[in-house]
Amino acid sequence: MEKDNFIHPCFENYKCGARFHLPVAFRCDTKCNYCKREYSDKIDRPGVSEGILSLSDVEAYIREKAALYPECRIIGIAGPGDPFANADELFGAFEIVNEKFPDYRCCVCTNGFYLPDNKERFLKSSVKYITLTINSVEEPTLAKIYDHLVLNGKCYHGEEMGNIIRKLQKEALDIIIQKENIRLKINIVVIPGINDGEIAGIVEATRDYGVYIYNLIPMLPVKGTRFGDIEQISSESLEAIKDDLRAAFPGIYIKDNCLRCRADACGRIE
Repeated sequence: MEKDNFIHPCFENYKCGARFHLPVAFRCDTKCNYCKREYSDKIDRPGVSEGILSLSDVEAYIREKAALYPECRIIGIAGPGDPFANADELFGAFEIVNEKFPDYRCCVCTNGFYLPDNKERFLKSSVKYITLTINSVEEPTLAKIYDHLVLNGKCYHGEEMGNIIRKLQKEALDIIIQKENIRLKINIVVIPGINDGEIAGIVEATRDYGVYIYNLIPMLPVKGTRFGDIEQISSESLEAIKDDLRAAFPGIYIKDNCLRCRADACGRIE
């Protein structure tokens, strides 16, 4: 990737820089069994925003946040739904960034399910950073993590859904590596008793795609979700997984300071 004179704080393993998210993605193509989308100004976790930002308000919103965080040069879209399930809003917002704020870099966080349907728009876009959340490469496990997948008007469940997800995410990776000057992060939500024994398999399946950094995120138990009663993995167990990965994959870059941000998070990573 070409060098910039700033650093994306979510793509490094130290405290650095600022970012802000545009909460324009209101639709989602799936139901993760650990996720609960909500609108709130108090709850601090992924899937939450104070509201949905319309494209007509994007420019004013960016100017407001830029005044608060003048050092920021990263604008991301990470929800509260999946960005590629809201392709017009995603690419429409980034077109505004390109036109009005050309010195900013665009970032997107996605499950990648609808990236193949938007291949050409993505490859022509100004996206410089992309995070792909891959929670398993095993169909039975995917069938546990996701309740359903809606794809082109049809709803899928179980291992049939798991097979489709696995193929869609492989296709998304194949597309991402075609884009010049892009940096890739893989997010893995670590769920005790569900996928915590499969992390090395995810790394093995993705390591040849030029992944810059891996981010192992402890699942946050959320009341009202299917996984709401699963306890968060202990810091000791998570560190043991990371140590095993470093031993198995020398040179792997693993993030340790993820804040599990809201979909409208703004400010410095402190």
